[in-house]
Amino acid sequence: MNPVHVSVAREARLRVFLYDHLHPDSINIVRRKEAFNDIANTVRNEFNNAIIIDADRANAIYCYLRREYSSINLRLARGELDIGMLTNKQIEILSSMQFLEHFARHRNGERNVNLRGV
Repeated sequence: MNPVHVSVAREARLRVFLYDHLHPDSINIVRRKEAFNDIANTVRNEFNNAIIIDADRANAIYCYLRREYSSINLRLARGELDIGMLTNKQIEILSSMQFLEHFARHRNGERNVNLRGV
């Protein structure tokens, strides 16, 4: 997985209101924009400004990782995928986005797969 994606996931994890819809700031658009702006600044500083990333790109990366995490997790829960069939990229996404375990729900009510051993 791209090091920028890992950094965005790590920074998003620190901002609970981005993924916990019961948090009072989860619907505060200004606060969410500020959070993604902070994430972009942190990632830029981490890579010594060698990476060009803005708040919109940080948001897009986070949304991509969240979608991929949910998709992989759902396929595992349905039995369409086996843990042994996962690619390295899928394993990295699952491990870096594991904090969504209790917040991401599938529409049909299927439980998330617990991947603590991965």
